[in-house]
Amino acid sequence: MDIAKYCEVVFFVLDALDECTDDQLRDLLDILHGIIMHRNTNPNRGVVKFFISSRKVPDISRAFKTFPALEIMARKVDSDIKQYVTAEFDQRLGNNALRIRGSSLRQDSYRIERKSRRR
Repeated sequence: MDIAKYCEVVFFVLDALDECTDDQLRDLLDILHGIIMHRNTNPNRGVVKFFISSRKVPDISRAFKTFPALEIMARKVDSDIKQYVTAEFDQRLGNNALRIRGSSLRQDSYRIERKSRRR
């Protein structure tokens, strides 16, 4: 946590906690607990923020039950993802950062996006 001495705000981004093994999750939770305890005993060291993502898993939910949580439903962001992918394609095509020899790449991206929605 020495980095917090040099930064006003430190962000930790941890994605897909549900993909950790039980041992990895236990170790990670111990580390996070240590960071939080260190912050509580050294309040003048800057701000530490966490962004943690996971599918709903009882052990993980219990570990973070006292922290604010925001549930994001995949079905509700589908149109945003499609809009983003389309805009990226259009922008990259427009500035020649991406060249497509046929229309199949764009069609494939839409198929992938639709398949990801079904999961």
